[in-house]
Amino acid sequence: MYKAAGLSDRFQMDPQMQLPQRPRFSEDYLLIDLGEAGLLVQGAEKPELFRGKAARVLLPRLLPLLDGTRTVEDLQAALPQVKPSIIADTISLLFLRGLLEEGITAEDERLFSDEERSRYQQQLLFFGRYTDVSRVSHNRYGTQGRLKLTNLLLIVEGAAGPGIAAELAKAGIGQLSILPAKADQIGLYNEIAGLNPFCSVQVLDPALILEQEVERYSFVVAVGHSDDPERWGRLAHACRQQGVSWLRAIYQPQRVEIGPIFSADEGACYQCFLSQVPAAERSRRAASLATEASAAYIALTIVMEISRLFSTALINKVRRFDLDSFTLDEQPILRLPRCGACGSATNARETLRLPDDLALLFHLETNHKWEAVALKGHQIHYSAQVSNLTMGAYKEYWTFPKVALPPLEELPPVTAELGAVLAGWRPAAPERITVEHLSQICGLSARWREPGTLPYRFTPSGGGLCSAEIYVIVWDVEGLDPGIYHYDGARHRLERLREGDQRPHLRNLIAAEELIDRSVMAVVQTGHFYRLSSKYGPRAYRYVHLDAGVMTQSLRLLANALGLRAWNLGQFADGGLAELLRIPPIQELPTQVVLISR
Repeated sequence: MYKAAGLSDRFQMDPQMQLPQRPRFSEDYLLIDLGEAGLLVQGAEKPELFRGKAARVLLPRLLPLLDGTRTVEDLQAALPQVKPSIIADTISLLFLRGLLEEGITAEDERLFSDEERSRYQQQLLFFGRYTDVSRVSHNRYGTQGRLKLTNLLLIVEGAAGPGIAAELAKAGIGQLSILPAKADQIGLYNEIAGLNPFCSVQVLDPALILEQEVERYSFVVAVGHSDDPERWGRLAHACRQQGVSWLRAIYQPQRVEIGPIFSADEGACYQCFLSQVPAAERSRRAASLATEASAAYIALTIVMEISRLFSTALINKVRRFDLDSFTLDEQPILRLPRCGACGSATNARETLRLPDDLALLFHLETNHKWEAVALKGHQIHYSAQVSNLTMGAYKEYWTFPKVALPPLEELPPVTAELGAVLAGWRPAAPERITVEHLSQICGLSARWREPGTLPYRFTPSGGGLCSAEIYVIVWDVEGLDPGIYHYDGARHRLERLREGDQRPHLRNLIAAEELIDRSVMAVVQTGHFYRLSSKYGPRAYRYVHLDAGVMTQSLRLLANALGLRAWNLGQFADGGLAELLRIPPIQELPTQVVLISR
């Protein structure tokens, strides 16, 4: 559930959530009045139900005004009896739910003539309903403009070629060059040029040298009954050299296989793909109905990929569609680290070495694929699920003894020039390290800054989910009994997990006996992997360690500013340390140990 109240204020502080200047609510949506139950909007990415008094009273008056010609200020002036903040919040909620696009702009009018807008009227209506699914385009004309500005090379064989080319021409591809497999197939494309006067169509000579043509195009599609490893291998090499992305598509009786998109600078190369997926073998010519269905499906995928209306996410992925059962399955394609084209090898392909290459495989698989990134993804931060995760981002040991820490507000402020501290300067060391020092070190790094609101620490973390938990192993701190404690950042207190001097155990787990003898306590950081993975999936493992590095810097800077000495260590027995801290080693893993002394 999302609430409108206060949304516009939050959006003003978020540069990635900017409302349309002249918001437009698609005229193609279906509105269903459910009486006291609210107002249902059908026809968008998914049904949206609006409840409350504003849904029954305000929306029926506001929605007809959202025609793309009025600013938010105009809308507020048109409804003077409604508080401006309520109108701004309501528009923000409609935008958040994907129901608004930008009205037509001067740039849109320059790009499309009246005749073009008339020709694409029905398609533009469709685009307008789904513009905000990815938020790549500002409105329906931005989506259509991506097609118009595309210079596409279609390499195709067989009976599906004319159908694919015809659909692309009618969709509004600006420049379409068709390269048939054989010279006797050129005649099949004679009628394509007349389908759309706003699409420039050219049929190429099959004898031309393909590698010399690639650089002229913004996107390339290769379609066939089977893979052509030799020819498509040369195409893949030329595309990567020229910085052009291309899409592979196979159509056979009752089956269509599309992907991956081979990007110029990210994702697996064609050779890595062939090492993981056997090349599709040539089959008999597809039946007429299957050919038509295959052509339509391939053309639709191409249009969706170029327009970015929906994210097909075919970077490092193959999608197979079975025309018999109408089932869809996908297979991920790994970018292999020892490939000379897309990996880290400097020349020839090298054989994958396991387990040595697992870290590189993880890195290449979970890094951002910028060609697949959509601005709409940022909106996840406003979801109820993520808000609940953020609110619950502090761990508490309910049944363990609690130890209050001196309030930060009652302690002297920690003041030091950052540049000097970074250079290694520290004030005179105190006579003893006390519980007050511990309060400042834990509190100014991992405390919840403003209790009562969404939590955020003095030290930032991925998604505000505070993955870095702090455990303190104490053996010589004045005012605190030796033992192992968990720091509760929401309440600024310690929770005692074990009593007594733990140095004998610590010496067996950390290869730094001399430093342990010189120190008075150890601050052990852990990364709450499950908390992050619920939002970020496999990439959470990367963020756990990024958060650990940022927290380590905070701890060291604070220690230096207090006149103390800190050493951070990453070499320890993970399982043994997790057992000592009483944490489940899969859900939560030790990441860093910071030893602190005078």
